[in-house]
Order: sequence, then structure tokens, then C-alpha cells
Amino acid sequence: MEENVIDSSPIPAEAYEKYQNRWVAIRDDRVIAADDDADALLANPEIQKEDMLFHVPRAGSMRF
Repeated sequence: MEENVIDSSPIPAEAYEKYQNRWVAIRDDRVIAADDDADALLANPEIQKEDMLFHVPRAGSMRF
């Protein structure tokens, strides 16, 4: 049985289309900023210490 990982992910569903293989900062269930590099994303002045950072995987790479 295949689990729908996107439905149970803390990453908003629309991020899987827009931000594949990028790092995103999430606040209040929204993408605040994105970057190819995690360190560059952390250096972004829009990022707050409470934001969650995630890497959005490429399409098709999340099968269990």
C-alpha cells in the first residue's frame, strides 16, 4: 500500500510543484522564501528563527 506522503508532509502541497529540489522556509503553513542552498536561505533577512526549513524532493523520489 502506497502512502500519500505529500498529504502528510509539513511542506505545503503547492511547494512540490514550484520548489522541487530547493530549500524552503515555512511559516504558518506557507512558503516564506526558497533557495537552492540551505545556508543562503538561512541568511535571507525574511527568515525568522521560528521558521521551519525543508528540502523539497524531486518529483517521483518519495515512493515508499
